[in-house]
Amino acid sequence: MKTTITLVAVAFTSVGLNAATVTATPGDPAGGAGYTYHLTLGNGDQSQFVGTVGSWSWHDASVETDPENESLGWRHQSDWFYVTLTEATTLSLNFSRHNEVDDAKLFPSFTLYEGLADTNGFHTFPNQEDIQWSPETNLLTYLTHFENDIDGSLSADISLPAGSYTIAFGGNATSEASPVNVNYSALISASPIPEPSTALFSTLGLFALLRRRR
Repeated sequence: MKTTITLVAVAFTSVGLNAATVTATPGDPAGGAGYTYHLTLGNGDQSQFVGTVGSWSWHDASVETDPENESLGWRHQSDWFYVTLTEATTLSLNFSRHNEVDDAKLFPSFTLYEGLADTNGFHTFPNQEDIQWSPETNLLTYLTHFENDIDGSLSADISLPAGSYTIAFGGNATSEASPVNVNYSALISASPIPEPSTALFSTLGLFALLRRRR
């Protein structure tokens, strides 16, 4: 399942020359709590890791108090990633079953928020709206979500400005099935978005090349 979304206007993407493999650091970033991993990406960096979530963790219809207005996930059974982007970036998120047979109940889904928060102590979370569990916690601003209940993998490309983001990732199996723990493989990478002048020169160069070839 492949999806592309643009949250800032861009024309081109390119991979920088200083790309690196970034290790996702387990635990909480400074200023946040309840996170599984945190990482900083920019200039073509990528990070690859394996984790475990609940098969109902991103969405469980059985716990919704008002199904028409609220879609809920289990916070403590989901994995929460804090991602810092050092520049305007096309963020590529790729999630899949770690083992197609053993993890057959994983249907990877996630929500992207802007910001960092203290998520400890809360059992459920709304996966399609802003989150602020209490006046004492920071606001997580909802940006978009990717709901998947048919495939064992999910890929999405999202163009974002530099900043801090939270990803709530989990499983989206039907609530009628018995919930189990499932393993996933993740590949998160960043492709820098060039300055407008760079994109313009790239466009002019492409036109010139086509003209010469003709």
